[in-house]
Amino acid sequence: MAMKLIFITLFLPCALPSHLHRSHRNTVTLPPFVIPDITMFIGTPQPIWTYNSTETINVYCKVDVMVNMSRNGIFFNRYYQYSDKEHASVKRTQLLSGAFVDSVDDM
Repeated sequence: MAMKLIFITLFLPCALPSHLHRSHRNTVTLPPFVIPDITMFIGTPQPIWTYNSTETINVYCKVDVMVNMSRNGIFFNRYYQYSDKEHASVKRTQLLSGAFVDSVDDM
């Protein structure tokens, strides 16, 4: 039984080459994948609002606003509001920075 299965798996495609060839004509060629430039997204002077997140705390309002950006990195303010067990609503502001790298190896 195993030999029949191996035979069918290996040799059946060779027996039907014209059928296989026709099926490949209907394939769609996709354009090459282009890695998006993150600086085009975060380099805006407009606030960037976080609509949905996987954070474990209950953040219900979060926005990032660019302060300064160069070729190597960015400084931005993060404003957020969340609730915790002790307070109904907590507002925080942080000045954060990020570095632009070409690959993970540059980190």
